[in-house]
Amino acid sequence: MAKEIQISGPVTTILAELDRSAAADTANARRRSRAGWGIAASIVGLIIGFVCAVPLPPLGGILIMLAPVALIVSLVCYIRCRRRDFEDRKRDIARQFFAVLAQDIPRQARCQVRLNGDGFEKHGQVVEQTGGLLSSLKTISYEDPWGLLAGRLYDGSAFKVTLTQRVKRKSKAKRSYTKIRERHQEKVSLALRLDETTYPGLAQLPAQLQGSSVDGLNITQAEVAGNILRVAAVTGVVPRFRGRSGWSDFDAQGLVTGQRLLDLLVFIYSKLATVRGGSVQPS
Repeated sequence: MAKEIQISGPVTTILAELDRSAAADTANARRRSRAGWGIAASIVGLIIGFVCAVPLPPLGGILIMLAPVALIVSLVCYIRCRRRDFEDRKRDIARQFFAVLAQDIPRQARCQVRLNGDGFEKHGQVVEQTGGLLSSLKTISYEDPWGLLAGRLYDGSAFKVTLTQRVKRKSKAKRSYTKIRERHQEKVSLALRLDETTYPGLAQLPAQLQGSSVDGLNITQAEVAGNILRVAAVTGVVPRFRGRSGWSDFDAQGLVTGQRLLDLLVFIYSKLATVRGGSVQPS
């Protein structure tokens, strides 16, 4: 079953549903923790059962019968809870973005949130692959469009933000383990539908945006088609490594955050202010 959050409605509904999802995820984490303790207790009980089988046959027999049942139940519960676990970072991005932007969104305006928490290996697409079969070195590049945030603002403009994770993974098989190096990067694609009468100089805006950097997001593309402004920006690259001792720490703060999305939107509107009235003012 896919890990997805899909919400559509007024911004108050968006925020309420995101909070409900977070609360359900917290409760799920508690159940998983209890199941983990249940697994440990069942294993200990089984060991004690075998130890007591000779000196205390009744107690040993009871433990030997009950412990495997408890172990199976705890394992099933743990696996189910783990499958339902949703990545907090993705939900928090949507929550922060709409919580701050709520004052600029009409109360009855329809907003949309679509998030996928399956991860790039399951939900993403392989865009490039080299090596494998006879080679111990394999390189795979993924693209995972995991998020969409959309809505309308008081000034009549409409926005759609698409969030895509890019991962380049290099793996090399060793004798006793597989060495993996990953490079993570995220792309923000923003489409703004604007009122041409309010921004008659809109066609002159891409030149002001192209190549700019905003709070760790580097604008790589800006173009205007009719009354729609499209902007693409990327984060820096965040490395991840797995060696003999396991995975290294992963700094997800180097990827997209709710604050970075808001800062990008504020920056674009500051530039939009310079094309009101049909002439580009000094930036």
